[in-house]
This record gives sequence, C-alpha cells and structure tokens, in this order.
Amino acid sequence: MYNKIYGTIRKFLEINSIIAGIIMVALMFFTTIDVILRYLYRPIAGDTEIVVHFIVLVIFLGFAWCALQNAHIKIDVFKKFPVMDHITYIVLTIMFFFMFYVTVKQVILVKEMAITSQILRIPRWIFVCVPAYGFFLTGIATIMLELNFINRRRKEKRDRQLKTLTDKEDTRE
Repeated sequence: MYNKIYGTIRKFLEINSIIAGIIMVALMFFTTIDVILRYLYRPIAGDTEIVVHFIVLVIFLGFAWCALQNAHIKIDVFKKFPVMDHITYIVLTIMFFFMFYVTVKQVILVKEMAITSQILRIPRWIFVCVPAYGFFLTGIATIMLELNFINRRRKEKRDRQLKTLTDKEDTRE
C-alpha cells in the first residue's frame, strides 16, 4: 500500500518537474525572441512580468521533486546521528505546511485586493497560488522522505539482527 502511494506521489511530482522543464525551455525561447525584437525596436510588452511569473512556476513546480530526489543542498555535519535526520524531516514538514498556510492566506488577501501586474494586468493571485502549491507538495515530499528513512532504518536493523542470528548459528556448528 505504501509503495503504491509513494509511486503515485513520485510520478505526480515527476510530472510537475517535467512541466517546469518545459516552461524553462519556453522561457529561453521567449527571451531569445524578445532580445531579437528589442534589437528591431519592437520589444514584447510586459516581457519582464511574463518571465518573472513563469520563473516562479519553474521554481515551485520543481521544488518538491528536487527534495524527493535528494537533489537539494544538504549539510552532512550530523550524519553520525540518525536522529538528526528525523528531526530535520519533521521540522521541514512543519515549516513547509506552515508556509503553505501563510501563502494561502496571502492568496486570499491578494485576490480580495484585486492586485494585478502593472503592464499586462494579470491577476497577481494566480501566481501567488503557485508557491502555496509548491510548499504543499514539498511538505508531502518531506513526509515521504521521513517514511523512507524510517523504512530504511528498520530494514537495516532487521538485517543486523539476521546477521547476528546467522553468526550465532555458525559459531554453534
């Protein structure tokens, strides 16, 4: 059951990261076209707004996948103390869900205030939803990392116990 849920979440996060990659490639083409058009004195109106908003998409769509892949920056100072991994995952999970909560409150506030971008008048709340979504997914990813860590520790403990039992049986013979 756990493996099925984990596989589903992993696939979902992978799809999000693929979407982030596609957006990044589209942004590269968009920026190239914009630079060419600026050279021809016909820049795209609101180009900076578009790029900034879509970079937010790229960051927060790929954030959870990066965490689940352990591709994020880690400090290995406490590697000798496995309990620190538990504490880290618990603190990160709480932090990401708190950030999700705060960002959702921000979405509601920005929507009520009807804030839009300056040039293109895009409703800003749409792009404030993206960090909330990213924080939520990353909170789920840190829960999955903690569960994987617990399962890995249990397996290591079982393996050590099994090895101890087989060693005792070997010495009896």
